[in-house]
Amino acid sequence: MPAIKNSLFDSIPEIRASAAKALGSLSKGLGLENSDEMIVWLHSVLNQKQLHSSERAGAAQGFAEIISVHGIKFFEETMKLVFVKAQDAQPHIRESYRSVMVFLATCFDQFVKYLPKLLPIMIQGLSDDTEDVRKISLRNVKICIKLYGKQAPTQLVNPIMEMMFHRDFRVRQSSSVLMYQLVKELENDIIKSQPKYVT
Repeated sequence: MPAIKNSLFDSIPEIRASAAKALGSLSKGLGLENSDEMIVWLHSVLNQKQLHSSERAGAAQGFAEIISVHGIKFFEETMKLVFVKAQDAQPHIRESYRSVMVFLATCFDQFVKYLPKLLPIMIQGLSDDTEDVRKISLRNVKICIKLYGKQAPTQLVNPIMEMMFHRDFRVRQSSSVLMYQLVKELENDIIKSQPKYVT
């Protein structure tokens, strides 16, 4: 466990990813009832103010892996807490728990089903007063577009389009960038599906 914890905070993303995956596998093997210590520790890290970016990312990725291996019920229960923390008064806590959603998009195989609930929370972060929170929120939506743009375009288009008319100029600007990215994803798919002609 100490080795996994140390690797979780490594400056190299691939090492953090491997450590997070190992933490998830360990938690699955131990069972949820025996994973309390790990979960409490991760929460304590995510709530810390003075964190290096690699530490915040590692803790978020580790927590996401644990959430993803314990089934839908645990996912839904935990996301209620993540939603609350993503709107916390403290910007470092908002950043930490929005980071969890970044990694959940790639490690929880049923994430796409929850896009209608999750996407508005992600987009909401685009109007945050803190730049780091806005950045992680933008990254969150970009990842969803990359992963699910072709699979669930409607679930992405409608919320993003609504935000293009938001009163906050930062949200309007970011939403325009996101809509462009989504259109490009769909356009590339259409181009690939066209028959190739020999000239």
